[in-house]
Amino acid sequence: MSDADNMLELSGVTRRFGDFIAVDGIDLDIARGEFLTLLGPSGSGKSTTLYMIAGFDHPSAGDVRINGSSVVGVPPNRRNVGMVFQRYSLFPHMTVRDNIAFPLSVRGVPRTRIRERVDETLRLVRLEAFAGRKPAELSGGQQQRVALARALVYEPRLLLMDEPLSALDRKLREELQNEIRALHGRIDTTIIYVTHDQEEALRLSDRIAVFNHGRIVQVGDGETLYRQPRDSFVASFIGMSSFLVGEVETLDDAGMDVCLEGGETRVRAPRCDGVEQGAPVLLMVRPEKARVTEARPDAAVNAVRGTIREATFLGDNVSYTVDTADGRELQVKDAQDPTAPTTLRRGAECFVSWAVEDTHAFADWQPDDISQQAA
Repeated sequence: MSDADNMLELSGVTRRFGDFIAVDGIDLDIARGEFLTLLGPSGSGKSTTLYMIAGFDHPSAGDVRINGSSVVGVPPNRRNVGMVFQRYSLFPHMTVRDNIAFPLSVRGVPRTRIRERVDETLRLVRLEAFAGRKPAELSGGQQQRVALARALVYEPRLLLMDEPLSALDRKLREELQNEIRALHGRIDTTIIYVTHDQEEALRLSDRIAVFNHGRIVQVGDGETLYRQPRDSFVASFIGMSSFLVGEVETLDDAGMDVCLEGGETRVRAPRCDGVEQGAPVLLMVRPEKARVTEARPDAAVNAVRGTIREATFLGDNVSYTVDTADGRELQVKDAQDPTAPTTLRRGAECFVSWAVEDTHAFADWQPDDISQQAA
């Protein structure tokens, strides 16, 4: 992708607050018309990055370029960037129409054009019937759509959204996620969206930039992040995962043999970068790749003995939580015949098995990485 195809470019962007580094030298290119989400836990630097793009905060080092031009030092009102916050920040004394018209009024747009643009935007967010109401007469979802319309009405080249749906209940949040995604398909605007909710990021985004400790640790579409996580943090934060810790016993070109904690179980895994014989290694398996059986499975697959703590029939699959002998917890989403009874119940001894090629291995990892599942 050439620079001309990029709407936004971040180069070595850093933000320090005294000795604390909130954003640590990030590089990121966002294409025109792209929907990109900044995803990470609280305090990972994603909102600080968004505020530097908007102009509400300034980098300690590095450059922010919009349409190829640096905007460092350019005030927010001169960046042609729309912003939608978690709080709606609507004017309570104004009608929906007047709230949406406000950004155009302060820019001195002629009244005829204001009326046309407001009507177009009301149709876009499906609020024509509510134009004469005050914010207090609207639901939370309707108020957030007004805030979205107000950010879109002056046709910004970039639309920034800082956890705009986090205050809404789950059902309404999912409805608005669908609306935002559909809206993006109808407008020629680049959207950068901040959330700590990995399901929301997967539902909305063309690409996701995963933040951890002020750095971007991986960028990609949702499927790539889920199936090919670059490190243990991404593996933990994107989707549900089961983790096992072991020591590398043997290495060869095809893979490695790992002795799990406790010393009684050995499994096979693909060889990972940086691995050494005798070193600790972290293994990860996705729940849908594992199976639960009463009898030990074929020797060609990995298998760990355990005890079923929970077994929940969910129609097209059975969800198991299995405790291993060394105290690890394994999650299994076992796709079974939905007409068959669930034969394995709480307290039953079992084996959890999975294919060698479905094992992800990480030589460089921290215990904190595998304790953080996304909210």
